[in-house]
Amino acid sequence: MRLLHWTENGFALEDVADPSDYRYAILSHRWHDDGEILYADILAYPNGPVAGWTVSHGDFHAAPIVPKARAWQKMRYAMQQTRKDGLEYLWVDTCCIDKTSSAELSESINSMYTWYQLAVGCYAYLSDVPGDCPLLSDASDYHWKHAFANSIWFGRGWTLQELIAPRIVHFFGADWNYLGVMTGLVQTIAECTAIHSKLLSGEYALEAFNMAQRISWMAGRATTRVEDEAYCLLGLLGVNMPLLYGEGRIAFQRLQEEVIRSNDDLSVFAWNAPGAEAIDDSRFSLLAPSPASFTGCEGMWRTRGYHGAYTFQLNNVSLQGTLNVVPISLDAAEAKRGNVLERFYIPLNCELGSDFSRVVALTVERLKRSQWEEDSPYLIVNRASPSPFLPGLDRLSIIDASHWLAARRQTITLLKKPPLSADGRLMRSDGNYSLQIFRSLPTDVGVLMITDVYPRDCVYAPEPASKPWRTPEVVIKSPVVVQRSRSAVTGLLFRIDFGGWYPDSGLADVFAVVFMVDQHRSDLSKSLPSFSGPIKEGQGGPYEVSASAISPLERVLVFTPMHL
Repeated sequence: MRLLHWTENGFALEDVADPSDYRYAILSHRWHDDGEILYADILAYPNGPVAGWTVSHGDFHAAPIVPKARAWQKMRYAMQQTRKDGLEYLWVDTCCIDKTSSAELSESINSMYTWYQLAVGCYAYLSDVPGDCPLLSDASDYHWKHAFANSIWFGRGWTLQELIAPRIVHFFGADWNYLGVMTGLVQTIAECTAIHSKLLSGEYALEAFNMAQRISWMAGRATTRVEDEAYCLLGLLGVNMPLLYGEGRIAFQRLQEEVIRSNDDLSVFAWNAPGAEAIDDSRFSLLAPSPASFTGCEGMWRTRGYHGAYTFQLNNVSLQGTLNVVPISLDAAEAKRGNVLERFYIPLNCELGSDFSRVVALTVERLKRSQWEEDSPYLIVNRASPSPFLPGLDRLSIIDASHWLAARRQTITLLKKPPLSADGRLMRSDGNYSLQIFRSLPTDVGVLMITDVYPRDCVYAPEPASKPWRTPEVVIKSPVVVQRSRSAVTGLLFRIDFGGWYPDSGLADVFAVVFMVDQHRSDLSKSLPSFSGPIKEGQGGPYEVSASAISPLERVLVFTPMHL
């Protein structure tokens, strides 16, 4: 660690072996586009940007010979405050780290949370809060509290740990006007950050909050580099890992894997909370795509009592763990079809708010891979509904705490990603999967026009829905599991067998096309072909497909026959 050591004649960087031996302040600020004071700048200007400059030097904003004038002014403000507080040392992230050294940068970011904890105080510089803003408290005028709470500082990723880690945080406005101390602004800050007020006040320790809660505080915050969404959470989550700028979203995947390896907090799987908007197709995976997926998890608290320790083994495709599981009964039709072998709730040791009777659980099921292989891994269930009036099955479920009575310990393997992701034969350049209808199209009913798709958020046509297709292409965005409860479906149905994932199905059987008409269109039933299988019910037309006859690995596209 390096610290800025100021003197009356200037300042110098000093290497520090053990920061706990020093009394230092730390600056928290938002970087400006017009440049910040870097490590190289301190070496080039050891006595400040102009001759005779000291920490008490006057304003030099207008001096054209001063490079990065606004950044130097900010530095002067912070050093003056350090001296007022009786300190000789200051840490500033922009200049106390040599960012040209990737090894030093990685070590510093992994240590940064501790450095903020050890600081005597943190100076949070909110450059966009007006200089005439008065001293604030939770009882202050709404106008000034609004200006404070809407500062960009509260929306940046790195400032999250800079708000939570220090013993005390002092806030300053654009002209270094004192805005107040965090302990006097707890409610205001809690409202604009969704961070619990008792953590901000120091009444609760960070350890009182589970991983999902901590990551949820990052939701909505921005970073310049996408990798920093993960790196700025290292200290808050208590993990260490090397930095690999350029890896993109993989950084957040690695972060979650490190959390899984280092503790048994199951809340890391509690993302995409019930009622929260789905982020993207990754919601069918075990790991979240970004911190935004944890939106709404700030109210998920650890369940009361001890439910046993959990052990995990993680590899490139799956996670094996010994967990508490609660069996879910299959209905008669599912049991008869045999494609779903088991379905479970996995309680994630989270409860909603103060209602300890409502437990958050992950819904998983084990599908049959082949006739001779019964030990297939478990898939996370997320069944969209084809209608707002029909129930779906969310990735997360809220179950009654009494389900613990039916729980049992079991070692299971969870796939990190759905199986279709492993089959690249149908993958498009955009990462989705393409299926083309190239056979058995009816020729005597005219052109088929796509009028709707189920589920709407994971199946789409690459061309406008109003365009008639003679050989339509359908793009599957992910292997979502769909729940059917309609008595009849009009349209074109795909049954995805995942190609090579199931050893007993070849490439030609990747999908089966079934044209179905309801009882009101029986005049077309004889002209529409159908394929035998578990989705067909009855021997003649019209073909009615009930909820009990629909496989959970299906998608439905509603087509309207159009006569030319």
